[in-house]
Amino acid sequence: MRHFLAAMLVAGVGGSAQAQTSSNPTEFLQLSGEGQSAYVEGVLQGMSYVMLNYDKAGHDKWAACVRTQSLEATVGDVLRLLKENPGENRDPVPWAVTRTISTRC
Repeated sequence: MRHFLAAMLVAGVGGSAQAQTSSNPTEFLQLSGEGQSAYVEGVLQGMSYVMLNYDKAGHDKWAACVRTQSLEATVGDVLRLLKENPGENRDPVPWAVTRTISTRC
């Protein structure tokens, strides 16, 4: 299920995210902390929408798991992944958010 969710996120959100952040996370990294949080929250909301429509029964459990850490902690994990894995994915920011959440949940 995680792989399906990740694939849906990259397919559904990746295209528009790529247009905003290009294939390099530089623009994301230059955002203020508030801007980075807003971006990550937007990706999480997209993941939640997909999850709700894909697995209604598991959505509440997934959402509770996502919120076990603060948004700021999630952004920190995303930043760490981006720094540790440069060039890992052609859409690095959505990839890092998805990987962070998939690891946690």
